Amino acid sequence: MLRPNRKIAGIFFLAVLICFSAVAFAAKKQEIPPWMENIDDTGRSNYLVPKGAKREVVGSQVLVEAPNEYTARRLYEMENYLDRRFEKIEEDQKNLTEALNELKESIEKLGDISRLIQDVERLAEDMGRLEARLTVFETAQEEPKESAAASDASLESLDEPEVVDEADEEGAEIQILKE
Repeated sequence: MLRPNRKIAGIFFLAVLICFSAVAFAAKKQEIPPWMENIDDTGRSNYLVPKGAKREVVGSQVLVEAPNEYTARRLYEMENYLDRRFEKIEEDQKNLTEALNELKESIEKLGDISRLIQDVERLAEDMGRLEARLTVFETAQEEPKESAAASDASLESLDEPEVVDEADEEGAEIQILKE
């Protein structure tokens, strides 16, 4: 009867070996937290250490820096990184402030230009009114010349003094006695 027990013991031993190999295989495939990294230097052992931790292999031993050294080093690195980042942010802020001031000046210049454009438009309207007055004035001056020429012709024929109406520069009529 010893033989069946050996068979059972062999089957049991084989089942235990398969289970442990499955557990070991699952351990290799397990998810690694994002702040940790898996070290597999030898191919037969796995180590989970914090990301960025310094390690040293001495013989078959893997030496990882102590947690207080790791924390102090990481804080120092983070402080340097943040200092550089804040300097860059301050520089970017300074550049943006300068650009904003330049834009403000441009807007003020555009405001001045728009005021100048409005002034030019007002002057153009004034010029249009002056041209209209000038044409009225010129037509007023031409009409008395025509009437004066006609009256000169009648004067020569009659030799009588005649009163001629003319307009001066302001447009007021002047009566002139012609002989």
